[in-house]
Amino acid sequence: MKSSYKIVLSNIEIIRLLFYKYAQSIDESNLDEWPNFFVEDCLYRIIPKENENFSEPFAILYADNKDQLKDRVLIIDKALVYSLRNYRHFITNVVINKIEKKKFFVTSNYVVYSTEQANGQTNLFSTGKYIAEIVFKEKYPYFKKLDVLVDTFSIPRQMPIPL
Repeated sequence: MKSSYKIVLSNIEIIRLLFYKYAQSIDESNLDEWPNFFVEDCLYRIIPKENENFSEPFAILYADNKDQLKDRVLIIDKALVYSLRNYRHFITNVVINKIEKKKFFVTSNYVVYSTEQANGQTNLFSTGKYIAEIVFKEKYPYFKKLDVLVDTFSIPRQMPIPL
């Protein structure tokens, strides 16, 4: 018996996949793919939770367009010297909080672990919350804005990779 399956995903399932594929590109060291999860005129910020409520919060990392994200990848590949690590993102509680003018306002929690390749030691690297504005272009979701709200401004090591 021949059977064909049609998979229909809801918006929340598609948005979850965006977050998971985003994290996978970082975890698998495919940083060249990372900027492709954003629209051209995006905003990406890593913000300490302590600064969340300021009108212009201090950002540990700030990029206000896709070209700056590509530059960040180039800097990581060519200029930064850091010990080799493997990263693992765990993303939970992906919630659509509001939909307005075809823009999805989404939050989720994240945890990132880091394992040093030299000694195999795994440590908690960062915990926090994603606050995202997501738009769909040709049926696919992209980040218009992604704030990474880290639970503490104190990140124990140099932070070469995106969160």
